[in-house]
Amino acid sequence: GIYVIGRMVVFEDNALAKNRPDLAVYDKSKTEDLSVPILWKDNNGLSWVDPASTEVADYNIEIAKDALSHGFDEINFDYIRFPTDGKTSNMGFPIWDQEIPQHLVIKNFFQRLRESLFNEKISVDLFGQTTTNKDDMGIGQLFEDSFIYFDYISPMLYPSHYVNGFIGYKNPADHPYEIVKYAMDGAIAREE
Repeated sequence: GIYVIGRMVVFEDNALAKNRPDLAVYDKSKTEDLSVPILWKDNNGLSWVDPASTEVADYNIEIAKDALSHGFDEINFDYIRFPTDGKTSNMGFPIWDQEIPQHLVIKNFFQRLRESLFNEKISVDLFGQTTTNKDDMGIGQLFEDSFIYFDYISPMLYPSHYVNGFIGYKNPADHPYEIVKYAMDGAIAREE
């Protein structure tokens, strides 16, 4: 009687980046030869893989299928976004051409997941601000882009992650009820 959810971290993937640097976000300021890329690292020292890579998408889909075949009831996908929290101006992408808007790269990944896991229960974690922001915040996440692809959407509504001054609160973390209510009201309005 237990419903088991497996959480998968997708594009923040230190292990895949190290083993397949040709699929990883590289540091433009340190890489002299693209055949030997120096990995870009975020402020936590973690490496990321290119969100536009179909090979990265297929790799994650195969892991999800394997987990589902072993009895997981649902797969929850996290870190389906472009990297942040580091010197982003130094990021180089081996696949993403920087012409296709980031939100379309992420939406294409959403679609690929749903098509590959058609009859499975899948969910996604999104930044909490996606419920109220109209842009993709430089990470490629638009709230509306997730609606038709996932069974469940989990906006990460952490009041501590909202900027000081958000909706007039000097420190949003001191007003959790108001921040979460505002975000959820925004989500409901966007869904209609």
